[in-house]
Order: sequence, then structure tokens, then C-alpha cells
Amino acid sequence: MENERRHVVMWRELSHKPYWLVYTNDKSIQRKLKRGKKRKATLFNREINGDGMTFRLHYKNPKNAILGFKRLIYGHNYQEVIFDDLTGEFIAENCPKVDEKSEFLKT
Repeated sequence: MENERRHVVMWRELSHKPYWLVYTNDKSIQRKLKRGKKRKATLFNREINGDGMTFRLHYKNPKNAILGFKRLIYGHNYQEVIFDDLTGEFIAENCPKVDEKSEFLKT
């Protein structure tokens, strides 16, 4: 379970509605979305056999949604946000910390 890749994905629910869905399997991001007072995230879906959760957020402007997504992952060791043209999703994957001592021991 430790080797599982953590990621956060955001996409627009419907093209003409101001609702965005955020899926994550990262516990710290899930806690952040649950406790947010300004964010008003509501739990939309939970995986039965996994750790993933989907939250629903409301943003009138897509630029604000992207900025909110970047603020959400800030400080959680995620790579830069990537937009996938094919699916219309914004994706951020976790960049695991490299421990210099463990790298030294492997070689």
C-alpha cells in the first residue's frame, strides 16, 4: 500500500455548469477538502475497495478553479499541474521524496 502512487485529478462535471469534481487517493488532501470552510467541498463519491474519494466544488470562473486546485496541492509535494486534452482533466501526481541516505545505501 505504501508504493501506491498518490494523485489528485480535477475535471468539470458538465461543460455548461460551474461544478468541478476533484478525485484523490491522498489522505492529507481528503482531510483538507473535508475541513475547508471557504472551499465548501461536498463528498460526491467514495471508492468501496480503495482509498479514493471524489469531492464536488463550485467555481464560477475556470481560472479560479485552476488556482484553487493549485492551492489545494501546494505544500503536499506534488508535481506541476498537467492538463490532459483528451479527457479534459487537470492532473497532479505525487513526487516521492528521495532520501539521500537510502540512495547512498542502494549503490
